[in-house]
Amino acid sequence: MFKGWISSNIPAEGAGRRLAAGSLVNNFGNGAQLAAFPLFLVSVADFSAAQVGLALMIAGIVGIASSPAAGWLSDRMTPSRLLVLGGFAQGAVAILLFFVNTVLALCVLAGVARVLSQIVRVARLSIVAQVPDATRNVLRAQMNVYSNVGVAMGTAVSAAVIAVGSKDAYLAGFVLDSVTFVASALVQQGLPSQERSPRDKHAQPTASPWRTALKDRRYAAVTVLNGFLFFHQSVLFLGIPLWIASTNEIPKVLATVIFLMNMAITILLQVKFSEGMENLRTAAVAWRRSALAISLACVLVYVAARAHGDAVQILAVLSAALLFTFGELWHSSTEMEVSTRLVPEEQHGLYQGIFALGRDAAQTAGPFLAALFCVSLNPDGWLILTALYALFAVAAPYALNRMHEGPVANQPTAAESAL
Repeated sequence: MFKGWISSNIPAEGAGRRLAAGSLVNNFGNGAQLAAFPLFLVSVADFSAAQVGLALMIAGIVGIASSPAAGWLSDRMTPSRLLVLGGFAQGAVAILLFFVNTVLALCVLAGVARVLSQIVRVARLSIVAQVPDATRNVLRAQMNVYSNVGVAMGTAVSAAVIAVGSKDAYLAGFVLDSVTFVASALVQQGLPSQERSPRDKHAQPTASPWRTALKDRRYAAVTVLNGFLFFHQSVLFLGIPLWIASTNEIPKVLATVIFLMNMAITILLQVKFSEGMENLRTAAVAWRRSALAISLACVLVYVAARAHGDAVQILAVLSAALLFTFGELWHSSTEMEVSTRLVPEEQHGLYQGIFALGRDAAQTAGPFLAALFCVSLNPDGWLILTALYALFAVAAPYALNRMHEGPVANQPTAAESAL
């Protein structure tokens, strides 16, 4: 069984293996800085918590706004070349962040780091989007597995850096992050990607990525719907831990158990759930299953909030976390499919950048909304979430099926022709 899991999680082609390896190395560095970076800014660089929060919020907004432009740039250049250049630039910025000593410098460098992160992510997804239908979704799932493994390994390093707490230890974390960015770029250097035709190379650049998004209403709708479904991540990883912390009846360690359980299951089953994802119809089925699982999970947390007795509450919360995890697996299996089926030819980068807006908006608004529904409006907030995801389970798959039956946007791609 273990050998079968190993073989199913190793990409068949050399290019796919290099993408997976790049994801592993890149996310190892990201994981190493995930918790250490904000603590470094407060405890070593002597910024206040408010200054750090403001700088990171500004950087996040800049990153979101740059996503379509990053995709447009990926279309103007080859995605593989942009992926490598972005990785080298990330390595340089990672080191510079260690030396920031003013709020302005922190805002600028953190903003540049987020823009580069968007560029690398969109370029990588643009390459995956050009993979043939039969292997594209599985490859994305395999990359997600390696990303999760990388983050888990990096988090362990981050814990060690924080435990030591010295300036030299934090510097080692910054150097490690920089090295992993460069190593990831080197591993992925020379990856095959679609070349622009001579006619397209001399075409005038798109006037506004935002205008393109607004013109393609079907793709904008898919982006918004996917972003809403992605919000369940904030509920699981922030809403439930905050709710646990707000009650005195459930052990606080349960939040850690939920995190570890989610990571283990997603690593084991991510590829399995991606198999059979062939078109928008199969994506619609997965969307419905995901939303129903999340809706039922919210009901279970509501039951836990109303119940008395540790055993009942713990069982209900763990069951809810399991359903959230299956909802995540069904959802993540669809993202590559719904983000590529409606894309005009030779505009994969721009459209991947637009698609990322939904996820990024959910990540940005997620903490506030999760705290609102899961804590401030507790327990009724869980019923509101139940109703919202139940409505999604009915309406969103119907919308996807209509898009499957309708005409493709602009020019057909090879993937769309397979419909």
